[in-house]
Amino acid sequence: MPTMKDIAKEAEVSLGTVSNVLNEKGNVSLKKIRKVQDAIQKLGYRKNAQAGFLKKGNTNKIAVILPNIRSIKYQSLYEELEYVFYQEGYRLNLYLTCGIPEKEKELINLISSENYFSLIVVSCLDDGKYYETIFKGNIDKIIFVYNKLKNVKYFFDLNYVEIGKKLAEDLIDKNIRKVGVFELLSKVEKQSIYYFITSYLKKNKPEADIKLIKYDLNDYGLMFDFVEFVRHNRLDSVIVDDFESAEKLRNAFYFSNYPEPIIYTLYNNSYINDYRFIKYHINYELISDNIFSLIVGRKRNIKVKDKGILFSSDSDLSYVHKYHKSLNILTIDSPSIQALKKIIPHFHKVSGIKVNIEIVSFNEISLILNDINKAEQYDIIRIDMESFPWFAKSNFTPFNFITKKQLEKNYSQDIIKRFCLLGEDVYAVPFDPSIQILFYRKDFFENQTIRRLYFEQNKKDLSIPKNFEEFNSIVQFFSENKNSLSPTSYGTALVLGDEEVLATEFFVRYYALSASLFELNSLKLDVIKSIDVLINLKTLFLSAKLLEDKWWSNAVNMLENKTIPMLIIYMNHFFHLSHAELSPSLGFAPVPGDMPLFGGGSLVISKHTVHKQECIQFLSWFMQDEIHDQYVMLGGNSARKNILSNQEIIKTMPWLPLAYEKEFNGIRENINPLGFSVNLRKIEFFIGKMVKKYLFSHLSEEQVIGEINRYLSENEAELMQSIS
Repeated sequence: MPTMKDIAKEAEVSLGTVSNVLNEKGNVSLKKIRKVQDAIQKLGYRKNAQAGFLKKGNTNKIAVILPNIRSIKYQSLYEELEYVFYQEGYRLNLYLTCGIPEKEKELINLISSENYFSLIVVSCLDDGKYYETIFKGNIDKIIFVYNKLKNVKYFFDLNYVEIGKKLAEDLIDKNIRKVGVFELLSKVEKQSIYYFITSYLKKNKPEADIKLIKYDLNDYGLMFDFVEFVRHNRLDSVIVDDFESAEKLRNAFYFSNYPEPIIYTLYNNSYINDYRFIKYHINYELISDNIFSLIVGRKRNIKVKDKGILFSSDSDLSYVHKYHKSLNILTIDSPSIQALKKIIPHFHKVSGIKVNIEIVSFNEISLILNDINKAEQYDIIRIDMESFPWFAKSNFTPFNFITKKQLEKNYSQDIIKRFCLLGEDVYAVPFDPSIQILFYRKDFFENQTIRRLYFEQNKKDLSIPKNFEEFNSIVQFFSENKNSLSPTSYGTALVLGDEEVLATEFFVRYYALSASLFELNSLKLDVIKSIDVLINLKTLFLSAKLLEDKWWSNAVNMLENKTIPMLIIYMNHFFHLSHAELSPSLGFAPVPGDMPLFGGGSLVISKHTVHKQECIQFLSWFMQDEIHDQYVMLGGNSARKNILSNQEIIKTMPWLPLAYEKEFNGIRENINPLGFSVNLRKIEFFIGKMVKKYLFSHLSEEQVIGEINRYLSENEAELMQSIS
């Protein structure tokens, strides 16, 4: 196997230069980088993944000991540990004990002879002293999970306080009186479902007539004895802490030919309909995140929680009354609408209300709302947030079934203000709010050769742009017409086929320089700052790939296909790129200037509908956590806070935490400082038209901004209206 010395000899450079190239550091010239890379390819050298850790006196290996990998709680724990630690350069080695203490001891001795950084274990022993005796401090941290042994320092378990509370509340709601609590592995008393349900009832619901009977069982073969225990005690329900045990228990009832009781069990956070059990949905990833924080020394930027009991049965949707009517929804097409269409049959199932979705173009929405004969045909409208306040007073009906305070539990203040409120009244619920994000290709920005080339040409490091001057500099570097050595043809794409889409390019740059479209409450662009924006856009225009499209689909495809290295776009346009192959290569950051525009829309109830109650039923159904979860997993876009608790979603759309970290704060002035609604659509259309004219002509910046401000001034009365 070739060594670093062989590489140095082949490349005719020093050993230090080879080391700097391999570790991507040091001031190595582009010429030497290429010589080293050519030598590596010729000799077939492979870098040792552990080298960086070993230099620090550590290893990148973590041992994980589990009883088995069949159980959902062990699967979920290991998969999440693998996910979070892999991104930090650690490697997990898995060992299985099959729940046999002697086998666990054998594995402990084996692991002690290897070089491991940390050990994570679900143990079947009684005392943690055995681990300390074997390892004698030769491993950084030994972390115990689920089963709390004596004499252990680090221990993590499920949130039994919350589990006990939610299960107790559901037992009360369902009027269940006698409950057997079956926990497969013996637990410390104060780490059990039985303990926390009992504690919650005693403290909060002493009047509840619920009797809990604990049943300890450590052998699957005794399931049939447990059937007799349930029959003898005439139990209404059973709580089983392990999903696989719940399945085996139900199987025992089946072969015993006795009707099974209501069976509660713990499951992962993914909702899958299963009529056999009432499932409490656990976010097992919380344990993994706590372990990550302990080992790595910092927290991940996510918020996780259990989802609790979701649909235990369709009849539990007590707010639904069975109607035999239909609703008509008017909307534009989008990934969010296609996701909604997939789950709407569930609403029909539980309500009896059929939902018809009519998809029209963006322009047709306004035309329909301005024609009362056409508007009367629709009950619910998906309205873009830019047009929401303009049409609200005359076309939509305010909500009396949801309050601003209720919305605040799920959405940021900015989302509520721009997507829901007209004055202080709630007129809408958010449907697919979105903000702009800068997406970029890591395989361009982190490539050592490209970074060095950029440094030699620009005398500064290649980094994610913080302002639009830096953005343009990077675009020019990656564009062949400005840089013959560019590794790709273009630095980004500019969509020109739709005036309002082009207007977003103007406004995201304008708001990076100016706080508002209004001056003393009147519509007026800041002349000096607007001129700077136009000059910046002209520079971009001369370097970017120009697309005569009306939307961003082709631009997104170009980023996916490595034709361009970066793109500023609304995050909802990226769902179809959320797959495993692209995810490691896709980076994301705040837009330059950190003032992203809002996009997306809301759901409103038409003032003309004769089915108001059915509309309320539909919106109440859509706003449920479990429905929203399915909607997002199918491609819908959401700014709802609880989405961050679903790690399956975060893994496929890793940019979501960035939006939530920013609390979905964006800008799109659909209401002026005095509370007047703004016809933002007309304003954006005109500005987009003038920007396009400027890009393709010899008009000066002063002429273009002067024309825009004349239009805003002369038409101000038509572009703003009172909402009182």
